[in-house]
Amino acid sequence: MKPANYSCFLGDESNCTNILLVKRILASLSIAGSFAMIFLIWLFKKYQFFAQRLLLYLSIACLINSITFLMADSVEPSPKCTFEAVMITISVWAILLWVILITFNLYWSAVAKKSTERFEIYYHLIGWGIPVVISVIPFSSNKYGPAGVWCWIENDPAWRFAIWYGPRFLIIFVLFLVYFYIFKYVRKQTSMWTGCHERERELMRENVKPLMAYPLVYLLLSIFPLVNRIQNTVQPDNASFTLYLLQIVSSSLKGAGNAIVFSMDKETFKHLNLADLRNAWSHRCSKSVVREYSTD
Repeated sequence: MKPANYSCFLGDESNCTNILLVKRILASLSIAGSFAMIFLIWLFKKYQFFAQRLLLYLSIACLINSITFLMADSVEPSPKCTFEAVMITISVWAILLWVILITFNLYWSAVAKKSTERFEIYYHLIGWGIPVVISVIPFSSNKYGPAGVWCWIENDPAWRFAIWYGPRFLIIFVLFLVYFYIFKYVRKQTSMWTGCHERERELMRENVKPLMAYPLVYLLLSIFPLVNRIQNTVQPDNASFTLYLLQIVSSSLKGAGNAIVFSMDKETFKHLNLADLRNAWSHRCSKSVVREYSTD
């Protein structure tokens, strides 16, 4: 029989309160950042380009994750707690898989000089289908429940590493190697190109450069969660508030980090002014009016 009240895994309720506060603030920033990305991709019709659609899907995954992080505060078993746990599992896996798919597309676009747009439907099956399947597995042993200051897999290191941390850190290691290879290859190729390589430059501009920074953002924001989980494994009875706080900061900033990178893209940045935003919005609204009139 489980106790009715689940105390914070850090043993100090003030630590829990501080972590929840930081989580909510940063999750709110990531919600705003993810929504801004989705809105701008729609407003400027960037979704017409496959690379931008990949960013759209990643932004949706980050938005779901940030909303879940914002609402996740259950500390007792309940249907709400289980729902939060399932949504955390789905969203963290969706983010990771869309980063993998973006890296896969980067490799084929930059190295093989081929577009993977024809596989877009399979991207969706992987990016959304696999997370849903994985989220069902913990139900087989009733492992969802309070996990500190929110709900996820209860305090069972084996299950946590099997469902998330083990595959994640292995994938991150492989992603780092692939990303480093792509980065070196792109730098070498662009330094060798001359005026007769205009087609390659265009492919690079549309499909490679807009995506290069996003796997790096994910890799950088995965450092502190990795360090914290290593510390948990080595010293399971000596949790570090500082490492947990850094993990929460890193985990909650994915949407905001992606939004910052998105806004720094040259093609996006030059349109982030009041005149261009007004023109784009006016064009969008006028198109909607024409469609409604034609339908009537």
